[in-house]
This record gives sequence, C-alpha cells and structure tokens, in this order.
Amino acid sequence: VLKNDVIDSSWKEKKVAIIGQENTFKIIKSKDEPKNPETTTNIPINKDEITTSCNCVAFRFDGVQDYWLNDIQLAYINTFVEKNIPLTVGIIADSFGNDQKITAIVKDASSKNKIEIASEGIGSAPFTNYSKQEQDKLLKQSIVEILNNAGVRPHIFVPPQNQYNEDTKQVLIENKFTHVSGSVSQEEVVKFPLKDETLYKFPETATTGKYDVEQNLFVGISNDETFADTVDALKKYGFAVITSNPQQFAIIKNGTYTNQINEKQFNELNGLIKKLQSEKIRIVFIGKINLDSETIILPQWIKKNAGWWSNDQIDDITFVQGIQYMIQKEIIKIPKSSEATDTENKEIP
Repeated sequence: VLKNDVIDSSWKEKKVAIIGQENTFKIIKSKDEPKNPETTTNIPINKDEITTSCNCVAFRFDGVQDYWLNDIQLAYINTFVEKNIPLTVGIIADSFGNDQKITAIVKDASSKNKIEIASEGIGSAPFTNYSKQEQDKLLKQSIVEILNNAGVRPHIFVPPQNQYNEDTKQVLIENKFTHVSGSVSQEEVVKFPLKDETLYKFPETATTGKYDVEQNLFVGISNDETFADTVDALKKYGFAVITSNPQQFAIIKNGTYTNQINEKQFNELNGLIKKLQSEKIRIVFIGKINLDSETIILPQWIKKNAGWWSNDQIDDITFVQGIQYMIQKEIIKIPKSSEATDTENKEIP
C-alpha cells in the first residue's frame, strides 16, 4: 500500500487467489487492527476473462472396481462421505459388483446422495477404437451393469483413457447421458459452456497425482500443486474438475502398488479440501457444475418407501416423515407460494 508515494509498511502483505466472477477479502492494517470484524472493508473483484462461472470444483475418483486396492478405494470415498462433501465416482462397469467390500459402500453412499456415480464404460480400451454401433452396445451394457450392481442409472460418462470422438457424443446423447468428463488435452475447444447444452463437457483440469516415468507408476503430488492448477482452471473455464485414482494413494513397495494406505497423500487430500473450503470454493458433483442444473436424484430408500406405502405396508405418517426429511436436507425443494393452502386437506395425493 502506497502512502505519499512511499510504501507503507504498517499494512500486512498477503497473497489472495482471485477466482470466479466475484471474490471478497479483507484489508487490515497491522498496527491498528479493528476489534470488530464488521469494520473491515469487503472489496468485490470482477473477472472479465470468463462470461459465466460456477466458481465450483468437482472431485472425480476414477477406476472404482472389485478386488483391487479396495482398502484405498474405501478410504478415499469415506473421506468425502464422512465430511459430507460431493464426490463423483467412476465405475468400470464390467469389473464391479462382486466385491462386497467396495460395492456396499458405493450403493449405500449413492442411495443417500453422498456420491454421484459415473460410467467408465466396459473394459479399458478407448471408445475411439470402436465403431458407433459398438460404442452404443458397450455403453448400454455399462448402464445395465451399474444399474444392477449399484442401483443407479448413470448419466455421467468418464471415457476410458479420457478419449472419445463425435460418435461417442452421439451415442451418449441417444442414451440420455448429460455429461462427459475426459481431459482438457483431448478437447479441441478452450471454453466449455456452463448452460444451454445437450451434452456438457467438463474435463479433468487438475489431478492429485501424476505419472512418474522413471518409476513407471502413478504417484501423489502436493496439495499446493493441485490447488494452483485448480485456481488456474477456475480463471480459464469458470469450473475445475480434480481427478484421482487409487494408485496415487497407495504405498509403493518394490515398484508395485500395495493395498496399504499412503497416509501422507491422504493428508495432502485433506489439506486440499481445507484450502478450497477456506477460499469459499464450492465443491459439487460433476452433474451440478452447469448453471442450469436442476437434476433431482431421489434416494433408493424413498422409492422403496413409496412402494411399501402404496401396498399399505407402512402408514401415512411414516411415508410423510421420509418426504419431510428430504425437504429438510434440501434433496427436494418446495417453492414458496403466496396462495393460501387448504390446511384441512391432509390426504396424500
């Protein structure tokens, strides 16, 4: 801060990440800090680089499958579930459903809207290796597999090896997928619309690990590096998608991944989450990045309750309590109405 063209050292120095369309930060003088925080000055910063922004971040966890680093998969998913933080989980459809250790937590967390499930297709080969008809068949198979084993019909697609083409886009739209999340390096465009799209493209923009050529393995990186890439993506695109895979959080022994949790990398993950929260950056599902997102995913238990209620297996009070719970948790939202309601009519439609 300059005072009479001379730097006034009585002001504190602090780096601030400016992201999204508007940010708020405080300016406080070191020698005379106000005791009442309400006396500080809030300064909005407008960004001209992007026309729209959700100022939000989505975490994408790739490679969820049976019997492979499953303790690490559980630990990663639980990190988000226990903190009630949204997480998009990519499932390799033909390699999921038999390992109850991982299947149980995915089904439970999904039924409670703690995680969002994405399809990673069938196998590991890129969809670009196949014809449009073959891609359609593989995608449909992945839908059936995930629906049968996770109880959810996916609408998010994470292409194997992050690769897809125009045929893939058409197949996704025809199968009512709403979002695809590959990588920026696979995209030809530099901007990704946040509204009015049939198929939204929200690619990976930051990672919690990288491929180490010397070790020929994936290794974790610092949360500072991930956070810097995240802020850069927010400036460029108005959103960020941070991807992880189980290998980045495994202890490596003799050049091999083990099913042992790398506490250091989980500490880095927790540190990253804290930084995002301290900067007031929202964490959302990939399916909630777009500004016109109105998707409502009802948990499986309310569907069961509705069936039991319709068959007179539970009473009206129990059924209504389930609806009230979803309203309180904002799983469903009821618009306020100025019209008077009939308080006497308590019949469930």
